[in-house]
Amino acid sequence: MLKLTSDLLFAERKEFKCSTDLTTSGHEGMWVIPDASQSAGNYAIRPDAADTYCLAYPIWNESFRHEAGMVSGAFAGTRGSSGFTGDVAKTGKITTLSGHFRALTDWFTGSPTIGQKLGVTTDGRLVVTSTANAVVAVCVKASHSITYLGQAYTVIEFETV
Repeated sequence: MLKLTSDLLFAERKEFKCSTDLTTSGHEGMWVIPDASQSAGNYAIRPDAADTYCLAYPIWNESFRHEAGMVSGAFAGTRGSSGFTGDVAKTGKITTLSGHFRALTDWFTGSPTIGQKLGVTTDGRLVVTSTANAVVAVCVKASHSITYLGQAYTVIEFETV
């Protein structure tokens, strides 16, 4: 889950090609990195080493939200399951956000507190880091509960750096 709390004035959308693995197991709010080994460029992957990337982006595509049995076939994922709405599977691309913005996310691990620097784990979650060149955001509001689109979430608020 990724809910912006600032406007998009200083944020930019970036589209990345991605593997089927990411389109079927990814989540909105998961952080990904550019894959420099792809000769075509503009390709996103999960981080392969925790806490080492300062160039990472949260996925901004909508994850599955419908209830079980509402949709069948290739787009039959249900609320809370991995994967995205049909546009991601069809295009093979995800949309990420870059730049300076604030947002709420449930894709974090540990218990970040206000002012702590955040890096990215290998499963794309935010985590407290002390590695200076791995900071992607700063926690601006500690863990709390919200209801978003009818679903309860435990989230933190962060600001990108």
